[in-house]
Amino acid sequence: MLILHLCSSVRNLVHDYVLEASKQHDFLQLLGNNKNFKAYFNKQTKKDKAQIGGILDRCTERGRWRRMEMLTNRVTKHFTAIHGLCSHKDFPLLAYLLLVQALRDEIKSGFTEYFGSVKGEGARAKIAGMIKERFKMDGNDPTRK
Repeated sequence: MLILHLCSSVRNLVHDYVLEASKQHDFLQLLGNNKNFKAYFNKQTKKDKAQIGGILDRCTERGRWRRMEMLTNRVTKHFTAIHGLCSHKDFPLLAYLLLVQALRDEIKSGFTEYFGSVKGEGARAKIAGMIKERFKMDGNDPTRK
């Protein structure tokens, strides 16, 4: 259970961070055309303009928002849900294996052709490989060779 807990804690942070960043989408799309922002931007040094402009360029890239949505909807939300269940003090250990299998199945179901088109060629196999290594369901102790 420790492996899922540690793994999910990191993914929960990623999930929360990306979810909160996604809420800024509409604001960032409007910011570049706001007259008050333009006045502020024009008063900045060349270095600051380059830094602010770089941030805005990255935030207005459509593919970035699609990748963020894909990450939360197809990968991290499942870890967050399972982690929540496993965190209950009365969670039965007998159910752990079933939850691990359910988690694995949910994540695999999200790896569609669309996932590959958004994340790039080979992304499905790469992410599936990383997740697969964390599930030791064959009964063998992964620490012994």
